[in-house]
Parts: sequence; structure tokens; C-alpha cells
Amino acid sequence: MLGVAIGGSAALLSGCGGSDSSPDQTGAVGAKEAGGAASPTADNRGATGTEPVVHVDGDGRKWVGKVPLDVFFDDPLRIVEDSRPVATASASSPSSVPTVSPAPSIAPVGATATTAQPAATAGNWADAIGHDVLDDEVKKIVNRLNEKLQTVGTYNSSHLELPPHINTLAVLAEVAVEHPGEVRWKDKAKYIRDLAGRMAAEKLQQGAKSHKALQEPFEQITVLMSGSDPGGLPDSPERRPFSEVSEFFYIMKRIESGSTWLKVNVTSDEALSSSKEDVLREAGVLSVLGKVIVSEGSDYADFEDFVGYSKDLVEAGRQMTAAAHAGNFAEYDKGITRAYKACQECHSVYK
Repeated sequence: MLGVAIGGSAALLSGCGGSDSSPDQTGAVGAKEAGGAASPTADNRGATGTEPVVHVDGDGRKWVGKVPLDVFFDDPLRIVEDSRPVATASASSPSSVPTVSPAPSIAPVGATATTAQPAATAGNWADAIGHDVLDDEVKKIVNRLNEKLQTVGTYNSSHLELPPHINTLAVLAEVAVEHPGEVRWKDKAKYIRDLAGRMAAEKLQQGAKSHKALQEPFEQITVLMSGSDPGGLPDSPERRPFSEVSEFFYIMKRIESGSTWLKVNVTSDEALSSSKEDVLREAGVLSVLGKVIVSEGSDYADFEDFVGYSKDLVEAGRQMTAAAHAGNFAEYDKGITRAYKACQECHSVYK
């Protein structure tokens, strides 16, 4: 079995600022690698026994349970309303974006845990994303990683932007395992998931050692994607919780970049038409990740209001998908507005 234990946990809809489906990032230190937070227990929860308390790890980073507080922005509404074009992103090809730096830590306000039904359940992934759209996004991630891992030099210049792509690849491979559609590499998906999870567990630093730690499992992924067997892979379980193969901090960054790209780059009927394939991919990924953030392993899956925000995100993605197919910008605009409203309301409670 591949070693893919990562301290993943659902955080806030991370400020809903950023851009593109491929955000650059400030690093890939997983929660556990950062000196971090274990799952909340009876010893580190709040007075109610259900509210995760704020604690500080050995590096001085604040956490709520397993959630790093630096995923939150001080003023998400200001970020949402900033409609300036995103650097190097275009409606036809969302690719490189500026690095997103974590905001200063902010103390959480009270939120009461209640019994809630998580939005993610096995067997309904087709309602969130089509198997062809899922395949398209995975190919896009693999092509990007292939470009960035060509040499130590290309890796060094881009290693900070890689974690959201790698974590999303692990998540989408697990979705492919559970998806009812005929994903072309479905029989290889569990191995791709665990190899990507192994990559996601790495603490990325510049240099040949870190480059090699990513390159070796990535080369096995590319062989699997081509339909071949690289050989020597340990067996993998059919299913894994998303929290075992990804860190939710970076899933939030992917939500942030995708939702901002949809807002900034698709502002008219013409843009919706010319960017249809990109919109379908971004909206589908948004729906999927909206389900993932309240799946098994999420510290916030039992918070009814947070689950409600995640469901709004899922439905907003579906609404934008339907609007893109119909060429209906008015409906698309309602969908992206719904997504940002969910972010706003979430931040009014979890900040």
C-alpha cells in the first residue's frame, strides 16, 4: 500500500480570490509535516466537546483542529469585487497565475456543531461532473506537471505553484474510482490516486532531491494514463477518504482559483460561448470540490451551516454547467453570484 497519509481537513472557501484552474502557491507543507495538527480529540476540542479549539504548532502557525487559519482572507468581499484581469489568464486558456500568499491568521468566531448530512456521497459524482470533463481536467493537470517536472530548473522555478494541482489530481482520481461513467483510465484510477497522494505528501523545496521525489511517482502516473503498467506498484484499496490523499488547504486554493477565473474571465454571452469548454471544466471541478470539502475526514462535515455553504457551491457549479451548455449567460451569472454569496456568508461565520 502506498504511503499517502496527509493531515487534510476542510477549511473555508478560501477567500474566493485568486484565479485560473492552476494557482501558484506559497508551498506544499502538509499539516502534519508543518508540525501540525492531528485530528481533534476530546483533549483538544472546545468546552462543548464539539468545537475544535485554536492551537499553535511548533512553527507558530495557528490551527482550528486540522485547519490552518492562514487560508482565510481578512476581507473576502474586497477580493471578490476586484474584477481586474488576472495576470496571464485568458478566457481561452486559463494557465499561469500569480502566487497566492496566505493571509494573516484570524481568530474564528463561534460555530456550533450539529448533525448534518455531508454533501459528498458515493455514486452521485455524475451529477457534479461528466466523465469526459473529469478526464479533460486530469489531462490538463498531467500536462502541466509534465512541463514543470522536465528538469530541476523548471521544477525550481515553479515548485510553489504545484501543490493545488497535485492535490486536485489525487482527489479527481478517487472521484474516477467512484464515478459511474466510463473514464478511460478508470481501472488505473486507484493507483493514480495513491501516486498523486504520495506526491502531495512531499514537503516541496527547491533542489534535485525534491524534484526526484515528485518525478518518480509522476512518471508512473503518465505510464498508467497511457494505458500501460509501469510494474512494481503495490496494491491499492479500491476506495480511500479524500483526506488521506490530499490536504484540504490546497483544495481550497483550487476552489479559490477556479471560482475567480469564472468570475473574471466570463462576463458576457460572447465570453461564455468562446470559453464553453473551460467553463464546463471549471464549473464541474467547483461542484466536485464543493462535495469533497465536507466528505469523510473533514473537520467541518458536522457543521450544518458549513455543509449548507458547500451545497450552494455544488449547486452553483451545476447551474453554470447547465448555462454553458445552453449558452445562457443570465443563468450563468446567477450561478457565479450564488457561489460568491456562499463564500461571503461562510466567511461571516468562519473567520
